[in-house]
Amino acid sequence: MSAKRKIAVIGDMLELGSYSAEAHASVGRKAAENKIDVLYTYGNLSLETAKAATGGVATVKSFSDKQELSDELCAMLEEGDAILFKASRGMKLEDVISITELKDGESVCRELILVKIKTTLEERQQIISLADVFRAKVVDVSKDSVMIE
Repeated sequence: MSAKRKIAVIGDMLELGSYSAEAHASVGRKAAENKIDVLYTYGNLSLETAKAATGGVATVKSFSDKQELSDELCAMLEEGDAILFKASRGMKLEDVISITELKDGESVCRELILVKIKTTLEERQQIISLADVFRAKVVDVSKDSVMIE
């Protein structure tokens, strides 16, 4: 991604069950690996994301209030920044986008997506093969599901 700074605003991923803490930490590690400059998290579960990114991302801050997150984001934005917003729909992170009035501006982003697919044993190999076609990474395989990043 060519941008002055890469900024990620990451909210909680809901309904991950027992994989929740590891999934959130994995996003933090990926932020560091992908050289994200600024990571803002929103929600209690995303504290794991912030914790895992600390040390690998220059600026990491966690928020529990959307208005505070928006105010901080607006204050630090500079021309040429690329921003990624990603969270479960239940977190309503689009409220932050509306508050910061970023809807009509140009942006550059690359999403980090984690998908859990319920599957039968017979379908599992087809799903893993399909993930390979799309250059996705299989991060977990259980008796009845496949987790793809």
